[in-house]
Amino acid sequence: MIYPTPRVPFGSSPEERGRIALELIEEALRTVLPPEDVAGVLVEPILGEGGYFVPPPGFLEGLQALCRRYGFRLIVDEVQTGLGRTGRWFAVEHWGVEPDILILGKALGGRAASGRGSRPSGAGRCLGSRGPWVDFRRQSAGVSGRTGDDRRD
Repeated sequence: MIYPTPRVPFGSSPEERGRIALELIEEALRTVLPPEDVAGVLVEPILGEGGYFVPPPGFLEGLQALCRRYGFRLIVDEVQTGLGRTGRWFAVEHWGVEPDILILGKALGGRAASGRGSRPSGAGRCLGSRGPWVDFRRQSAGVSGRTGDDRRD
């Protein structure tokens, strides 16, 4: 998926880059990617690798609207931005976006490897009680909870 960063070769403003990125996704769905082959869209609310990029106004809201229109799940990766790192519990709250699936990790583990997929309220009605929610806490048997950087007073 195209993320509307200042590095993309189109658009003269952040808002225009966001609009064009959404149009390109729509074009791909009309021409080369059948919507029935798409289960969901995975996005970082603030792009964390390659330089930290905040999406332009309207991009995440437009992406959510696109997902609703096509029946895709909006999957938001909050591993780097969640749990208060942006001033709100989750970065998507800055844009009023409600994902279908929220991916968390890092800070949940208390220095042990962890990850957690969470479903917002109401998601169970769409996918049933046995939805694709994952809890990796029990999967870290071979990982020590200590990282070697413990500071002791």
